[in-house]
Amino acid sequence: MKTRILFVFFSIVMMFGVQAQDIKFSQYYSAPHLYNPALTGNFKGDLRASLIYRSQWIAPFNAYRTIGGGADFNIGRQKFKGSGFGVGINFYSDQAGDLDFNTNQVLLSAAYTQKLGWNMPNFLSAGFQATIANRSVNMSKAIYENQLGGGTGYDVVGMDNYWYFSLGLGMLWYAEPTDNINFYLGGSAYNLLKPNQSFFLNSKDALYVRYVGQAGINFAVNDRIDVNTSTMYQRQGPFQEYMVGVLGRYDFSTYSSQGMKLGVGLWYRMQDAIIPTVKAEYHDFVLTFSYDVNLSTLTRATRSNGGPEISLTYQGFWNSSRKKDSNKKNYFACPTL
Repeated sequence: MKTRILFVFFSIVMMFGVQAQDIKFSQYYSAPHLYNPALTGNFKGDLRASLIYRSQWIAPFNAYRTIGGGADFNIGRQKFKGSGFGVGINFYSDQAGDLDFNTNQVLLSAAYTQKLGWNMPNFLSAGFQATIANRSVNMSKAIYENQLGGGTGYDVVGMDNYWYFSLGLGMLWYAEPTDNINFYLGGSAYNLLKPNQSFFLNSKDALYVRYVGQAGINFAVNDRIDVNTSTMYQRQGPFQEYMVGVLGRYDFSTYSSQGMKLGVGLWYRMQDAIIPTVKAEYHDFVLTFSYDVNLSTLTRATRSNGGPEISLTYQGFWNSSRKKDSNKKNYFACPTL
């Protein structure tokens, strides 16, 4: 019983301690709409669909379980050699703790990309995102001190379910100065409407605006090996996160017609964790697995249980002729995430 009460206490602390923060993933490159709506439609293909799952600190607290997915579409960019639109819809669902603290979101994104007339292929994108979200908590699972003596307990919140709506904006610039190098630089801001996050009636607890900055570069070492390095920084009220990492990829397609690529990498979250990563690509599918190895003082509370994360992405074309056109040398550039 004492352990159960500890778990519930931890759930309540999480509920009020993290409600000012958004859902996040270590594989920020596998959930681009959470970090910059300008990335909507910015890929080589007509359709990009993805699924992502993360669990964190499974024992002893059963703390976080997050799943997400969705799709975005490239509209007109192949016809206009890079300029055009992107639209997308994504969902994310997060559950934390024994009290089932749930956050469910639907993200509607749109972006426009303009090809710039400089000496190298480069593009400027602007994106917009609308978020519809619901948060809830199941207080019927709570156990209070007075219940140990036969009491009925009491509720610590005024309501256990609410909806909110918010907006986000982002911009991205990316370029491909040579056939072997491309890079990007972007920034975004989310929760611009600062929706109320309080579970208490007649109380105001505005969700902090989240600011995100990101950059990355991909370069080919030779015909078979390329290296991708990226960084991401975000700040939301008093909370901040800085990540940097590198992934090397080997292309086996020179040995086989199967289009297989394998990559291994390592990311670092400042003052928190290292994140070894494995990525496998087969034709139009990309499977990525990573694991957060916690390095902070929180390790003692989590018993060194980190955070496994897995994602599956499909990125393809409507038909074979459009895919064939994408192999032409003058096909428009895209950021490599």
